[in-house]
Amino acid sequence: MEEFEEIRAQVLERMIKTSFCGYDPSAINFSKRAIKIRHAINKVPNRIVRKVINSVYSRFIYYSGEYAVYLLRPQKAVYSKGLALILSGLACDDTPNDELIDLIIDLIMSKRISGTFLWAHDIDYSFPGGRVVTTQTPNLVTTAFVANAFYDLYKKTKRVCYKETFNKIVLDLLENVPYKELSNDKICFMYTPITEYHVHNANLLYAELLAKKIHLGSKDADHLTILIQRALNYSLSDFSETNTYPYAGPPTRKLAIDNYHTGYLLRSLREIDCLIGGALSEDLGGEISRLLSFYIRSFVADGYIIRDHEKTVQSHSLAEAILIFKIFQSQLCPKDRGAVLAAIRKTMEVLYISEDHYFINNAKRIAGIFIKDKTEMVRWSNAWMFYALSYK
Repeated sequence: MEEFEEIRAQVLERMIKTSFCGYDPSAINFSKRAIKIRHAINKVPNRIVRKVINSVYSRFIYYSGEYAVYLLRPQKAVYSKGLALILSGLACDDTPNDELIDLIIDLIMSKRISGTFLWAHDIDYSFPGGRVVTTQTPNLVTTAFVANAFYDLYKKTKRVCYKETFNKIVLDLLENVPYKELSNDKICFMYTPITEYHVHNANLLYAELLAKKIHLGSKDADHLTILIQRALNYSLSDFSETNTYPYAGPPTRKLAIDNYHTGYLLRSLREIDCLIGGALSEDLGGEISRLLSFYIRSFVADGYIIRDHEKTVQSHSLAEAILIFKIFQSQLCPKDRGAVLAAIRKTMEVLYISEDHYFINNAKRIAGIFIKDKTEMVRWSNAWMFYALSYK
């Protein structure tokens, strides 16, 4: 996608000018004012009325980000995941950018949980069930994105220090972020050490990291392969039983489906298959093909890249679609390939603010008119889009 190279450069320059700091959907949802309002709503005695008010409030936050920021006063932050995405994007450059890479590595390392090679989400938040997760709680997904950045840098440069850092991160994850036994042959890796939500994309992302560790020459490859196989058994069996690709499986079932979480599944399965597919008990190729078909059917609609059944156009989902297109375009039939590329181009036109050089959060189409949330979200929008446009 060389046609978007100028946009990629502009977005990077914009993020540097903002010192990688900005708003985030999680910062809005979990701001002090937002939580107070949610608590007040939950005190409404009538269950149906309470549910309706909560739905309206959630939609206001999601679709009216600019107003939500003004009213709820969330804090801006530099997000470790965003920094990691930028770093992975820079690892795709053919020209050296060592000074910027070193700067971002220093920033990432400064945000580690003290005494570890683990990272948390950069604000406090609540997981389903009301459990508060603080900025000192290791977070699998944030940590995995940082690990992947060092893996990408090692692939580019072959510098041993990057490989060593990647391995330290994975070892700390194995020691601190557990898995839950579902049966003798099934496990699910947890999102954090203190939560028990069985999230499929997190489970497979963890398995992907273990596959990368094996690929780099792990002494405990046999043990790690068994863990990967058991994690795959859990997620793949749930996909088969539900005939879909839900966000979370039993015993914490959540059937919600959206663009980017489905894309995570697809990319992790592909990476695992490429790295250690021959050591696994099943051929992942068929599962990947079915999931790719599901992704195209579900998230390319009316000529746009959409987030979910509500057909919201969103920068995070656009980034995922670009990654999926770049990775899997050779597996798409000409019709699907053309449809996805055309939808990417149309969605870019909606979401990119060319005069300010950033991607907005989302846009909701009502009666053919896009209602845009122009909140600038560095991690959620710009960092994801920079990485997607960089990927080769």
